[in-house]
Amino acid sequence: MEATSWWLGATPHSSIQEGKVNEALFEAKLGEAVRDRGPDEYRKADVFFEKTFLTAGLRQLLLDILRTLNGERAANAIVNLKTSFGGGKTHTELAIYHLFEHPEVSMQVAQVRELVKEAGLDAPRPCRVAVLPCTRISPTGRQTDDGLTIRTLWGEMAYLLGGKDAFDLVAEDDAQLVSPGEDKLEAVLKLAGPSLVLLDETLHYVDKVSPISGAKDDLAKQTVAFLRELTAVIDALPRYMLVVSLTASRLDQLSPRAQDWLERMEHHVKRLARPCTPIEGTEIHEVVRRRLFDKVDENIAVQVTNRYYQLYTSMGNLPAQYVDAAYRDLMRRSYPFHPELITVLYERWGSKPGFQLTRGTLRFLALVLQDLWQNRQDVTTDLIQMGHVSVNDSGIRAMIKDIAGDPQWESVIGSDIAAPASNEKQQQSKAEIIDEERADGKRLARALSTTILLYSVGGGENPEATRPEIRLSCARHQVDDATWDDLLSKFTRRLFYFYFDEAKYKFRKEPNVTSLHYTYRVNLSNTDEVDAYINKIILEKALGSTSSLHGFNQVYFLPNRTVDRDDEELKLVVLGFDHTTDDDQLSESARQMAMGILERHGQVLRQRKNTMIFCAPSSDKVSEAREVAADFLGWRKIQTNAADWDRIGGAQQAVVKDQMEDSESATLKAVTQAYSWALIPAEDKVSAKLTLNPVPLGLYGPGKQVASMVWESLTSKTVGTQSLLKELTAETFLERYGAKAWPDSEKWVTTAQLWDRFTSQVSLPILANEQVFLETLRQGQYEGLLSIGLLVDAQSPRDQRDSYLHLHFKETLPPNIPVIGERWLIMRPKVYRQIAEQPEHVTPADILSAVAELGGGEHPVTVKAVQKIVATSHHNNIDEASFHKALASVVKEQKFTYRLGDQKVTELPENDAQILEGVLVKEKESTSRTVHGRTIVIKGNLGSINDMGPFFKKILQPLSSQRPSELTIAIDVRADFEEDPGSGLDAALDDGFDNNAFPGLSRKDSKDEQ
Repeated sequence: MEATSWWLGATPHSSIQEGKVNEALFEAKLGEAVRDRGPDEYRKADVFFEKTFLTAGLRQLLLDILRTLNGERAANAIVNLKTSFGGGKTHTELAIYHLFEHPEVSMQVAQVRELVKEAGLDAPRPCRVAVLPCTRISPTGRQTDDGLTIRTLWGEMAYLLGGKDAFDLVAEDDAQLVSPGEDKLEAVLKLAGPSLVLLDETLHYVDKVSPISGAKDDLAKQTVAFLRELTAVIDALPRYMLVVSLTASRLDQLSPRAQDWLERMEHHVKRLARPCTPIEGTEIHEVVRRRLFDKVDENIAVQVTNRYYQLYTSMGNLPAQYVDAAYRDLMRRSYPFHPELITVLYERWGSKPGFQLTRGTLRFLALVLQDLWQNRQDVTTDLIQMGHVSVNDSGIRAMIKDIAGDPQWESVIGSDIAAPASNEKQQQSKAEIIDEERADGKRLARALSTTILLYSVGGGENPEATRPEIRLSCARHQVDDATWDDLLSKFTRRLFYFYFDEAKYKFRKEPNVTSLHYTYRVNLSNTDEVDAYINKIILEKALGSTSSLHGFNQVYFLPNRTVDRDDEELKLVVLGFDHTTDDDQLSESARQMAMGILERHGQVLRQRKNTMIFCAPSSDKVSEAREVAADFLGWRKIQTNAADWDRIGGAQQAVVKDQMEDSESATLKAVTQAYSWALIPAEDKVSAKLTLNPVPLGLYGPGKQVASMVWESLTSKTVGTQSLLKELTAETFLERYGAKAWPDSEKWVTTAQLWDRFTSQVSLPILANEQVFLETLRQGQYEGLLSIGLLVDAQSPRDQRDSYLHLHFKETLPPNIPVIGERWLIMRPKVYRQIAEQPEHVTPADILSAVAELGGGEHPVTVKAVQKIVATSHHNNIDEASFHKALASVVKEQKFTYRLGDQKVTELPENDAQILEGVLVKEKESTSRTVHGRTIVIKGNLGSINDMGPFFKKILQPLSSQRPSELTIAIDVRADFEEDPGSGLDAALDDGFDNNAFPGLSRKDSKDEQ
């Protein structure tokens, strides 16, 4: 079902089309119409009835008057019009006046003819009509054209009903300002014949004449007496009607006694009158349509109604009253307005003392129509909703502020909803900014904020919009609930006068926490508090110095910590927010800071420059991070300010807490994300001077920290573009970096020297750690690109084979070989071969190792077999002289016997070939004696010290008397005391050991160790 623009289905009144909407267009004045003055729709009966919707109350009142004047007393002859200010009272009086003063013209209108026919008449019964608009009647009276002086209401009524003859009946009472009484009033009425009296704004007249005194009393009291007498007379007579309006004015516009006069008159009128309310319930919707539009296409009205009714039923969760047949009918009768717009104006605004109910509703909607008609090509909606009210329009804006009752509402509207049309600076409201950001042209933020505003300026204790009301009032095709929810969320965060609590939304003239936050936020702009907080965030959360996700040995954040180390460990230096980059261009402050650290360590020159990596923030992202951090601090200040916190209440406190949580996490993200550049020490390709190369870092991800971001970015780049290497192949090392790290002119280099070059020379890549370096060497050795040797001593000649404990080439090495030191040498394969081809020196340890491999010498092993094993361990290239020397040393020092044939030889043969014919046998210690010899060993413990004497006499003396070749006595004495015996024992022991009495014994005392 296609949407049809509202202006194709409804044609506004010509004054609206022409932009001539003004106060007079809807301010009906009874006195002006009686004098045939004012707009045609009020003074001309036919035009009036064409534009008038006969509500149930008005229709019944006219029927009652028609029948009563025809002699059928169908209801009370006294009618008390009860309306609020601007509630249709004057319009009702005009309908009565025109129908009975101009019956022929009125009958030209179909609905009037139908009404008269319903009363059982062909035409209204002729009658006299006296209209007394009390606001226009002078308290001092008037002169008629025929020379009469009229001073009172009863004189005015008599003259209007019967001219001079009727006036003469009450002339004396009029002159003395005394109510004429019931008899004279009855005489006047009978002289006039069937009559209709309209008393409008009676209280207004009574209040005016209260200072005037007459013959008996003041004129006010006599006027109240007249009203009592008149109601009694008319109630008793047939074919007479009194329609009285005591007041619809605001009492605060009258004197202090007005309320008293009103109560007196109501007391008298209530006895005989019936109340009449011209407009009730939803009748205002038809009144609006009839008064504001010249023509409405009912077919289009039905189409639009059905279209929105289907939308409402599909939405779900709307209250049942909005999806039933009655509401669909109300929508049709309200077209082209949404029913809720009219309802809010008439019912909610109508409860405000300053709002002229029907008149105010009509005037406001006329202004809305006037604006929409003028802009109808831009606003193509098929139904005029609350959100289509343009508060940019000065007339609409003024009326809203007038109803709100406080000029401060201009701040609310201008700040949050819509800037005035005359805004020379083009300062947009926050809702307009949100719409601009959305860039869909639908202006939904302005529509939603306007809708909530119209609810908010209504009457009642707590004017607001509920969630169902918002859904109903704002619902549009192709706009889902999530969109409105998102806008409400944005309102909570950004609007200054918007409040919500438990799915109820409103604007208030008091600034909300968002406004309060803005004030705190502005005051932060020129302080160091933001940067101090950012530094705290960096140190405690963003830096990630202790994270396991990076390989930096030390992470520094300046200016909080100086770079206090100049060693081979990898270091990351994170610059503060005052030292930034702009894309890949370092700021001067960043360059000076980084270069100062890179070049010097304290007061001395830095040596290990190639262990330094710097990280700098991007200038644009620094600004963003400062903004977000200031947001958080602004919210936190609200919470920490006790006066603010107590004043804002629970709902706004919840907003502050949510905003603090969101902005705190956003700050951490923004601060971390600001660090988007790494600065790598390098050598300028032209000048060869020290410089810094900016390297962009990868994108921020959830949970990332600065150190891990730098590590990941620098180590994960493609081969050849990496600035920080977690691995380096030996081939790449030699081909790409060999010229600087290990020039061809160097035959060898120690691991310490090479590692020093990698950690010092910025022309070389930065290695993640020394294990990367060592693994490169191991790989190169295994692949035969280099050789690794371990020197016997750092000062040993490097070109001699005997200078090396080990030479490794194309071997699988254990992970602990090599290490960084001066004894570990890296050499080229050619040099290795030159050294390796030299005969290797043989040591006694080589001989013993080979003997052990052959069984340890417990059984004879041939020297030839020993030599073979030794040669194999030395790559079959051993120095023969050193072999013979080592063999001789083993025979001599290690208690081996060299046998040549069956003979034991004490000196090795000089002939090399003859030496190889011999065998080695390990000498064994004999544990037995000759046939006549004997060995006695006694072991165990004595039972007590008392056994020492017998043991000496019975055992040791007999053994010693036989003069053994060797007698060994081992002494092991231990004395434990639960308590220290004291110095007496110390003295005795000292005496016993004095003069070295027992040179083979020593004493150890636990007291000496305490």
